[in-house]
Amino acid sequence: MGQVDSDQDRARAQARAVARQTEGNAFAASLVGLDWEEAVRRTSGRGFEPQAIPHTVEAVTMDLRTNRIRLFLDENGKVAEAHAG
Repeated sequence: MGQVDSDQDRARAQARAVARQTEGNAFAASLVGLDWEEAVRRTSGRGFEPQAIPHTVEAVTMDLRTNRIRLFLDENGKVAEAHAG
């Protein structure tokens, strides 16, 4: 019985992660063009952890965190791209 419960718990956790990632991707698109401070405020207000990436950074880690929104900034501090994960 314990294995079944464990498998079901894992499946539910995975479904929640996929739903959160989908929500994050949809929300991230609305941040493009905003000033980075406003994007951080909105992101935090929605329960995501914002990570502002200056335009001078060339690489970021590939780890997946469903509670994170990465804000890729242009040279003027505006969000040029935003991605969940």
